[in-house]
Amino acid sequence: MATDEVRHCLKTGKHIKKPRKDGDIGIIESVIGGFTIRFVYTIRSRVIYIITVEDSS
Repeated sequence: MATDEVRHCLKTGKHIKKPRKDGDIGIIESVIGGFTIRFVYTIRSRVIYIITVEDSS
């Protein structure tokens, strides 16, 4: 997956769980074709850190 595709998924994805404060875990889910991609991330000092990327059909 290219950087532009990841950026698009993060911007257009659905927030399953939003982080409430700095350091909390959040989940964004995006559907591309027949696949669902889930990003588990955290935000620290206004920088997003992607922890895992999961896919399911």
